[in-house]
Amino acid sequence: MSNYTHRTAPPNNQDIWDGVVFLIVLFNQSPDESLSYQTLQKALVKITANYQIILFDNTPKQSSYYTQDNRIIFCSNGENSGLPIAYNFAAKQALTDKRKYLVIFDQDSVVTTQYIHTVWQELAKMTTNDAVLVPNIVCKNKLISPYTLNSLGLARIQNTSQQSPDLYAINSFSVISVAAIEKIGFFDTFYWLDALDFHFFHRVHCQNLHVKRLDIAVEHNLSLINGNMPSWRLYNIAHYEMVFYAECLEPPAILVGLLKILARGIKRHRDLHGIRGFLHYTHAALTGVVIGLKRRHSRHTVK
Repeated sequence: MSNYTHRTAPPNNQDIWDGVVFLIVLFNQSPDESLSYQTLQKALVKITANYQIILFDNTPKQSSYYTQDNRIIFCSNGENSGLPIAYNFAAKQALTDKRKYLVIFDQDSVVTTQYIHTVWQELAKMTTNDAVLVPNIVCKNKLISPYTLNSLGLARIQNTSQQSPDLYAINSFSVISVAAIEKIGFFDTFYWLDALDFHFFHRVHCQNLHVKRLDIAVEHNLSLINGNMPSWRLYNIAHYEMVFYAECLEPPAILVGLLKILARGIKRHRDLHGIRGFLHYTHAALTGVVIGLKRRHSRHTVK
């Protein structure tokens, strides 16, 4: 783990920070209510470089936000257009402004000066094959990210200091090379919310690009673990995870993935409100397999 607990501010390195775009995606929350925005501002308070913060509001109504800081861009779509739209907007803005890195946060993340300092250290070492930097992410005192996927599509959490070029991770807190985003063809808008991280990191690995672990741990509130999740979201996760398994992984992994998701549904039967909800959940997973296989066939046909 990182030893930067006592550092009061990250280094004010103009060249590195000028190339960074920080993105916070908002939903039903104003910037002033966003924990990510408030803590990011505090973490960056002593950095005078020309970094950029993009606040992308996915709330289904038009909104506005005014600030005198010209480094901050607020964008409101007036609808929930999904995470990839926000990510791609920020990546294209970075390309236009000739910035090199995109740092992604959920709206309720806690951004610390220790995290910012660690990012600064590693950005100075980035090579052309390094696509993403990811921290160790902890939820309820349990390490949940990064991880690797084995041949059966099962996640394996590694030692907190172990490096592996084929890591997968949660998108929040990821530091991504904008050149890598452009190389893989940007974020796929089909995965509008769930399984987007699976699909993104899979495409990174398909391009033989590397994912590096940051030497720091951050806290993250993952609703699937904390339990406060509505049934529609469980359906959505089951559906899109199975699309990913069927589209990108081999047949044994598709079967194991389906069994894993059905087991999750049994475990969360109360959230699914009984047998009818579980049947709906199962249908969502099975239709995900069908759509994923169609996408797989379409991709191979195009090739």
